[in-house]
Amino acid sequence: MQQKLITVTLEPDGTSKIDLAGFADNTCGKVMDDFIGGDRVLSERRKPEYYNQGRGQQVQQGNQ
Repeated sequence: MQQKLITVTLEPDGTSKIDLAGFADNTCGKVMDDFIGGDRVLSERRKPEYYNQGRGQQVQQGNQ
């Protein structure tokens, strides 16, 4: 099982940053929603791994 890591950074100006690593499928989105709650999101950036997960899983399934 891959280790999951959540890093929360609180900036001096009151903003915060959340970085998620090691999540599969769409679970990262669900975890992010839990952290956000009713707060406003100013920007969101998805890592390249987010876009490569689906293709990597399809290739892996095709080789089995």
